[in-house]
Amino acid sequence: MKTSIYSILLITLIVSSCKKDKTIILNDEVNKPEFPEWVIYNKSNSSLRDNQINAICIDNHDVKWLGTANGLIRINADSWDSFSSANSLLPSNYIRAITVTDQGIVWVGTDRGLASYDGQKWSLFDTSNSVLASNSITCITYDQKNGRVWIGTDEGIVRIDKDGQWTLIYLTDLVISLTCDRNGNLWAGTFNPFSFTGKIKQYKDGKWTSFILPDIGYPSAWPYSLASDMNNNLLAVLSGTAVKTLVRFDGNSWQEVEGPHDAYGLKSLLIDGSVLWVGGTRLSVFGSVQNKSISMPGINSGILAMAKDKYGRKWLGTLSDGLVVYTQRK
Repeated sequence: MKTSIYSILLITLIVSSCKKDKTIILNDEVNKPEFPEWVIYNKSNSSLRDNQINAICIDNHDVKWLGTANGLIRINADSWDSFSSANSLLPSNYIRAITVTDQGIVWVGTDRGLASYDGQKWSLFDTSNSVLASNSITCITYDQKNGRVWIGTDEGIVRIDKDGQWTLIYLTDLVISLTCDRNGNLWAGTFNPFSFTGKIKQYKDGKWTSFILPDIGYPSAWPYSLASDMNNNLLAVLSGTAVKTLVRFDGNSWQEVEGPHDAYGLKSLLIDGSVLWVGGTRLSVFGSVQNKSISMPGINSGILAMAKDKYGRKWLGTLSDGLVVYTQRK
């Protein structure tokens, strides 16, 4: 019953072989700084097999990895490769989360298990061959300081150390977002569907510290996205029935970060130096109420995922309009 309820909530949360592509637009401009301001990729003009992009990760070699509702996409320069359960060990084509380690290992979370890919070999992990308590993977993050991968599920968190040791940390709440700060401490955004309560939790030195969102003024709020800024402050995107905000924790107190009044449907966060990009129904820069949200031409659905490439371009994954690449004009 618990898994069924969480599955419904996850669908609400996200929705609220290999071949080289031959139809990609602007192939000859993909690697150039003069990339157009807006480029949109969807099923009609690219290798995308679904226009819902749930996760984006860009590795140290500027290779883009896209997790869609129907498979995994790798974009390397103008080459697009598709991975699915038909041509890889992916346990499902519904991709929810991706991270890439400094060693180039790609970790992919799906609704039916976890997979890793080292560029040649795939490995599959689920409740039958690992400590995972659930095959429903909700989020993944990489701790660069300690070389660890953290896997969020609807029944706890798994830590994978760089020596290959796996550890299950059981939680009763649904884990919906993860990040690690510069000190290697884990932060988790969780939600309890029975009490309809969100929490932000820090895992440090083997102990949890919990911040209950209603207690700090945000009832019925989902902590959709977490990130650590350049000063090692935690930032969290909160959305809910009466909440739409970005908050910052400086180690002592929580403060709201001002943003555009027309920023709605907040789901994703990208920190670019001192600039705080928040994705919702529009693309927004937070830090001042004087900022304006940016409308995406021809895009009617919200931004679920964001990443920045080596040229500073923003790669935006949308709910139903595909992939958007935005180049900010000076």
